[in-house]
Amino acid sequence: MKAMKRKLKISTCAMAAVGTLMLAAPAAHAAEWRRVDTSSTWAGCQTYLLTYFGNWPADRVKCEIDGPWSPWQTYGGYVYY
Repeated sequence: MKAMKRKLKISTCAMAAVGTLMLAAPAAHAAEWRRVDTSSTWAGCQTYLLTYFGNWPADRVKCEIDGPWSPWQTYGGYVYY
């Protein structure tokens, strides 16, 4: 009986500790495209992504047209995470 109470007490304390750690952990967020750079040229956008995210898979980085064609065309560098 003492052994059973001791195991119950240990498991209850362990569950409380795990619960406390889970509350302190940051909440997970959904993966989405996030803009990490804005460049005035397509080559500049590609260079930035290659420099900072060159080891990432190709389907996780992209350059897209941001903004109107006139007066200034800009390109946004996006990363999916």
